[in-house]
Amino acid sequence: MPFRALVVDTNQEALAAMTEQLASEGYLVSCESEFEAAKQRLAFAPPDVLVTAARLGAFNGLHLVLRAHADSPAMPALVVDEQRDPVLELEAKKMDAVYIAKPLQQDELSNIVKKLLSGLKERPGSTVERRWPRRSATVWANVGGAVARVVDVSYGGLRLELPGLPDDGLISLNAVSLPSVGQVPIHPVWARGGIGRPPVWWCGVEVDSIEPHTAKAWRTFVDSLKN
Repeated sequence: MPFRALVVDTNQEALAAMTEQLASEGYLVSCESEFEAAKQRLAFAPPDVLVTAARLGAFNGLHLVLRAHADSPAMPALVVDEQRDPVLELEAKKMDAVYIAKPLQQDELSNIVKKLLSGLKERPGSTVERRWPRRSATVWANVGGAVARVVDVSYGGLRLELPGLPDDGLISLNAVSLPSVGQVPIHPVWARGGIGRPPVWWCGVEVDSIEPHTAKAWRTFVDSLKN
């Protein structure tokens, strides 16, 4: 099976050009023009390689690389900028992403993608390793002003045990504060429980797009826990 590529750019002309070039090289190419749509595709249909523009409206390509690496740390990523930005280039390097700036030389895009995928093998149903195993935890955190117990964690999220949910439910849960990490933005995914007196709830949350400094602290925290 050919490698799968996800191309992301808010510029429709640039998006079409990159998509066409990679498709002509035999890749199975999906494309998105919005950050949130690309984020969802990464979560539910992860590609073998990510190619993203550096500027994505309110976000940038590194936010998307960070989201991709939360679930698939080994996924190759390429960030394409309209003009060279030394700060963004340095941040991309720290995140193990390749950074290039326009104008691109002939076949430069396809050559870089080919090099990024050179260590992977094409095989039926193949993709880069996606989910890291969850790690058990017994850590106390502050969530929405309440004390919660962290049950397990992964690079992409965590599971919490809460003494109760706020009156407006999951929608108000937007951050978790851990002593060794600080405040980490979260996006609730599911909740169940309401058992006992007082009621106990369990809640699964996704770690939302976070800045590189916070992401590094989060990964260090996860790595410090035993499998």
